[in-house]
Parts: sequence; structure tokens; C-alpha cells
Amino acid sequence: MSLNLVSEVLNIINEGWAVNEAGHLYREYKFRDFRDAMNFANAIATIAESILHHPLLTITWGLCRVELWTHDADKLTEKDFLLAEKIETI
Repeated sequence: MSLNLVSEVLNIINEGWAVNEAGHLYREYKFRDFRDAMNFANAIATIAESILHHPLLTITWGLCRVELWTHDADKLTEKDFLLAEKIETI
């Protein structure tokens, strides 16, 4: 995916998403406590499993970090942005 296209799609999804130094789509979500962060991660897991596209999730007290990229392509693809859009509906 070209850098210009990535920028355009990021603007459509939500301004909280960014591309990190590894070239992966990335966002942090903040919560009141560990349980809320874990519930959010479980909701992501349900969506991810339904479309067979699995993010890297890091859960800690009050925080869930989401990192997306297409592992077999080792880059961002349309599936990453589709999953990001679905995550935004939680």
C-alpha cells in the first residue's frame, strides 16, 4: 500500500490510528481498569476470529494496544484497515 493511500485511509478510520516505525497500523485505547481493557480485547478477538485476521494485542492496567499488519505479506493491506474499522465499532 502506498504511503499516500495509507494516509488517506487513516483519515477515514479515526485520527487515533497511526503507522508505527515498523510500518504497522497502531492504536492505544485507554480504560478505567484492567477488566475493561480485557473486555475490549476479547471483543476484538471475536471480530478478528470472524474475519481470520489477528492483531497483536497488549493488555495492561487501563490500556489495550492494538497493532495490525498482514503477517504473510509483512506489510499493511486492505484487511488491516478493514479490521481497524471494525474495531472502531466496539
